[in-house]
Amino acid sequence: MTRDKIRSQAEERMKKSIQSLLDEFKTLRGSRASQSLFEKIRVEYYGNKVPLNQVATISIPEARLVIIQPWDRSVLAEIEKAIQKSELSVNPNNDGKVIRINIPPLTEDRRKSSSRSPRPPRSSRACRCATCVVMRTKKSRKPNPTPS
Repeated sequence: MTRDKIRSQAEERMKKSIQSLLDEFKTLRGSRASQSLFEKIRVEYYGNKVPLNQVATISIPEARLVIIQPWDRSVLAEIEKAIQKSELSVNPNNDGKVIRINIPPLTEDRRKSSSRSPRPPRSSRACRCATCVVMRTKKSRKPNPTPS
């Protein structure tokens, strides 16, 4: 492998890692409500699991209020179940037309209970981050023999 090829692969992997980290940061819950909190929620809709934003409109009229209005009212109960099963730890209120969610302020107890544990280490396979890839390629090269 040439140095340029290794560098371009490392850059590509680093960009993917950064994008993945940014996506994870979007889903962290803060004191304000955001639509990105609901991106990973999937709803059972006619036998398929679909993202919430494909079956309903999500609006945030106030800092701590989320209103979810489904396009088909028959899916209202499924949306409510999916939100309750999610890691958000919020209680949706269903009035038959829309779902209202009041986001409570984060206290220290809620912050600790909603914090995620880090991902388990990849023990069964080698790390594929850009730094480790470069280090492995450096180690795999045989050193030049020194003349005696």
